[in-house]
Amino acid sequence: MLDEEKLLGSIKKSVLRLHFFKFIRFAINIKTEVLYHEKILSVLLTASMLVAAMSNVESFASDEEITRAEVTDYGFVIDKEGVIRLEAEDVDVTHHVISGSNPSKIVERADASNGKFLAAATGAVKEGQYFEFKFTLNMNAKIVMSAAYAQTESWKTKDENMVDSYVYMIDENRRVGLSSNYVLKAREDITKWDTVTYDEFTLPKGEHSVRVRVAKDTGRGNPNIDYIDFNVTEIKGDLPVDDNIVKDNDIHTALQYGYLNDPIITNIHSYANGVEELSRPKAIVCDFSKDEGIGTSDTYIIQKSATEDFSDPITINGLTEKSYGFYNVMLGEHFYWRGGTSLDTIKNSPVHEITINDQGPRNCFVDGATNVRDIGGYSSDLVEGGVIRQGLYYRGANLETLTEKGKTQLRDELGVKVEIDLRDSYQCKGPYVDGVEYHAFPIPSGSEPRRFEEFASEYRQ
Repeated sequence: MLDEEKLLGSIKKSVLRLHFFKFIRFAINIKTEVLYHEKILSVLLTASMLVAAMSNVESFASDEEITRAEVTDYGFVIDKEGVIRLEAEDVDVTHHVISGSNPSKIVERADASNGKFLAAATGAVKEGQYFEFKFTLNMNAKIVMSAAYAQTESWKTKDENMVDSYVYMIDENRRVGLSSNYVLKAREDITKWDTVTYDEFTLPKGEHSVRVRVAKDTGRGNPNIDYIDFNVTEIKGDLPVDDNIVKDNDIHTALQYGYLNDPIITNIHSYANGVEELSRPKAIVCDFSKDEGIGTSDTYIIQKSATEDFSDPITINGLTEKSYGFYNVMLGEHFYWRGGTSLDTIKNSPVHEITINDQGPRNCFVDGATNVRDIGGYSSDLVEGGVIRQGLYYRGANLETLTEKGKTQLRDELGVKVEIDLRDSYQCKGPYVDGVEYHAFPIPSGSEPRRFEEFASEYRQ
């Protein structure tokens, strides 16, 4: 008779030593063996089940095959293929906020791989807590990451959906997803660690940072962390094009760009999970420090023009450095610029040209306000293939905290003529900017779910 437990145990051990391309062949062999045996298993093993089984085993490799990271200042070096293990207690926990289930951020316990583990994070995501680490990669590489988790004593009777728990952000713009909606099952024995495997990703040679935060406050806490493994395979030659890398001359920060290119729009909690202002765009920096013939001065000027002859330039005076960051440029805008020491000498300065990436939305910087965006650039069904023209409509928040600089930006730079306040009536205290016409049309808070449902198709555009 077939001993099912021994067979399954043998399969799990074998999977550890098999490369992915061997899974299907291995599954076929096992399936054939079962079919020819006197006792047929009630559920036939398939390749997909073997992959799922792998995510429940202790690691990618046996302890003899694991290289433990040598950590200095919360960083380590990956200089060869194989499995590199980072003990969770070696990360930077300066901003890590733990739940009340553990006495300290780092806990000593014999069941952990190095006798210590990182205490579970609190679920209070509004505090913006995280832990972080960094590594130097000495090759272009394909990486599969896994981490060992177990519930705390307080939550051992609860399942934990890891999609709602820890989120790993690499270089502030790449979210490492789970291979599946892995659920960490409740267990009486909290010294039993489960390994969760994440999606494969590629990284170029160089330095990389990793920040780990909590996605959602589910009311069920988060698990303790024992270690994080990196299964590294070198990639020969060039890496494939990475849509998460911010393109040249783009106004978005790495974090914004990562979210905009994330195929799962509901992953917003992975990028912004508190009240911190993260919508401010990145300046387009024009640096003329290496231009010949500029000379030195106490102050410098820079000019920006839509035409190469600078017939109608925008001039910025009083610069203390040979560079300037332009905000609130248009998506897809093409312009010329030059720097110098005065209006006379700048006529002989080298002329540069630049085209802004057309990736929307057009985030704007208005000092004192938050989340200011141009409605232009979004699609419109008023005409076939239509796109709303930039510079017509803006949305923003907290205009009551505008600085004098912000008021000038709103009125003179963005050209806003009329403000329509849609907040609750008690918040409508305008006008806020001299020279900008103000109208209040309060919409009661709490009606957002109904409005979002009614206009779902428009929001998705």
